[in-house]
Amino acid sequence: MATYRVINCQDWMRFNVTFWHTFRGSGADPFGSATKNWPWEDAQVKKTMEVNEEMKVNAHEEDSPGRQEMEMLRNVIAQSLMSACT
Repeated sequence: MATYRVINCQDWMRFNVTFWHTFRGSGADPFGSATKNWPWEDAQVKKTMEVNEEMKVNAHEEDSPGRQEMEMLRNVIAQSLMSACT
């Protein structure tokens, strides 16, 4: 027989609230403005993270099956277009 522990909402949400105030909150309170600036909230850092993610996706695509065949086909098409123009 399984035993279940009843957890009240306060205990269940404790980690969530702690995470928000520690890592996402700005340190603001009802009496004043933000007191913390997180490095990961900087616009340049966000842009760098986006570029890194894009590079990961591109690296994955380069390793994908059929990449060499696609490159060969692309080169054949480019050569045929070049010869048609001359």
